[in-house]
Amino acid sequence: MSDHEYDGESTTISATKDGVTLRFSRDPHPGTESYLVVDAPGLLVLFPKDRDPQPPRVPPPIEPADRSDHNDQLRQAFQALGSRVPASAWSCSSKPQSVLIAGFRTLEAQPLVQGDVAEYLAQNPSVANAAQMLFTSLAMSARADWRSAPVEFRRVAARGWFLGRWIPTFLILDGPILRFLTSSAFRRQQNSTEFLRAVRSFFQARFLGSAN
Repeated sequence: MSDHEYDGESTTISATKDGVTLRFSRDPHPGTESYLVVDAPGLLVLFPKDRDPQPPRVPPPIEPADRSDHNDQLRQAFQALGSRVPASAWSCSSKPQSVLIAGFRTLEAQPLVQGDVAEYLAQNPSVANAAQMLFTSLAMSARADWRSAPVEFRRVAARGWFLGRWIPTFLILDGPILRFLTSSAFRRQQNSTEFLRAVRSFFQARFLGSAN
């Protein structure tokens, strides 16, 4: 996982475990002494229990005029991110969704890239698993709204809402999908360098902390 920063500090913390005791490289939440812990296969999540009970600030949702216009949705997303991501021919395009599809189809049509990608995916099944989990998470959280929960349950609902959106972000930014995009599977591409460089640059941009 890369060391993204939040409020000047890295959001990545190393820890060691001695039985039931966890020791962190730094105090993640000064003043917090109690946590709710979610322990699942391959995942350990700690929620502070004695902090401000108010749910985190939520940025206003992007409401495209036409939900079927994916180019417009992506344009608005790039506009909302602003200078947090590097400008490129892709992010500045009037039809970024169309450019994205056309770029990957150009790569797909190259036999050398086809072979290298197929070999990489066969050797790294975690990419397919991550993609499946990504779409599962998005489908589950697409219509979820913690604000509609009863007042006494909103704090827990908000935590689940944010976790449901953090998991797919984590999978893309720091997981198998990003490692695939930046791997040697595309080393023999032709005439697609600028497009792939723009996509890689976008996903590698350290905007996650400042966007929260």
